[in-house]
Amino acid sequence: MIRIYFKCFMFLVCASGFSQDSEKETNKETTKEKKLYVDAFSFPEGMNGEAYKGFTLSYPISSKLDAQLGGMYNKTFSSELIRSSFMLKWYTRESLHLRSGLEREYESNIFSNQQYIERNHFNLGVGYKLKPDFSLEVGYRQQINSPSQQKINFQGSKKALSVRAKF
Repeated sequence: MIRIYFKCFMFLVCASGFSQDSEKETNKETTKEKKLYVDAFSFPEGMNGEAYKGFTLSYPISSKLDAQLGGMYNKTFSSELIRSSFMLKWYTRESLHLRSGLEREYESNIFSNQQYIERNHFNLGVGYKLKPDFSLEVGYRQQINSPSQQKINFQGSKKALSVRAKF
C-alpha cells in the first residue's frame, strides 16, 4: 500500500513539475489558470524509524472552486497510519475560503499486521489569507463511523480541532 502511494506521489510530482511555467506572472488578474498544484512535506526519519510525510494535490475547477486530494503517512514505534482525503475549497472572496470533504484513515499495528482500524472523517474548515505569502486556517474533523475492529486500544477523541499557518 505504501509503495502504491509513493508511486502515485512521484508521478504527480513529476507531472506537476513539467506542467508548471517557469516564467513569473506579470499580470495580476484574479482568474486562475487550470494547473495542477502539488504541496508536499517530509521530515527526516527518526532514530527508531519514525516517519511523517504528506502531500496535497490541488486542481482549480473554476475561479472560485478547487478540488484537493491529500495523503499522509505516519509511522511510530508501534503503529502505521495512512490517511487519504478529498476536499473541495470554495473561495468566497479573494482572501477567504471555506473547505469541506471526506477523509479515510487506516491504522495498523506494526507488530501484528493483521490488526487494523479504518476510520472515516468529515472535515470542515475556514481559511483567511492575511498576506500573499501568509495564510491561517482553522479546521474541524468529526469521525462519522464506528470502527469495526478496535483491537489497538485507540483512546483518542472522535472530534479534532486544528489551526494551521502557511507561509
